[in-house]
Amino acid sequence: MISHGPRKISLFLEGTFDGLGLSHLMDEQRLRKVWHLVVGEKISEIAEIERYLEKRLYVKVSDSNWKMELRFESSPIIQKINKELGQKMVEEIVWM
Repeated sequence: MISHGPRKISLFLEGTFDGLGLSHLMDEQRLRKVWHLVVGEKISEIAEIERYLEKRLYVKVSDSNWKMELRFESSPIIQKINKELGQKMVEEIVWM
């Protein structure tokens, strides 16, 4: 038996999720981790990630006035998310 030494569990999970066609779930978890850092405490209290699919981030907003405001802030938020993650994961935010 050939041993390649210890591997990070995250690498194992990524390979497993990719093989099962579920890599978007790993990506969604990464987005959830950085959401609060990117948008700040106030926005993260009223805007919560619902799901991530095909480079679209679906975000539920509990206040209609904030929803309108956040639509105007989509581009800077997307840029900050992608910068924080080190890759272009989000191309669009759907505010719901």
